[in-house]
Amino acid sequence: AIGDAKECPLRKALMESVGACIDKLSE
Repeated sequence: AIGDAKECPLRKALMESVGACIDKLSE
C-alpha cells in the first residue's frame, strides 16, 4: 500500500533513533 511505503522508512528511522538513545543511556 502507498501508506506502508511512506511509513516503513520513517518507522525504521524512528526505531534507529530510539535505539541510539537507549544505547547512550545504557553506557
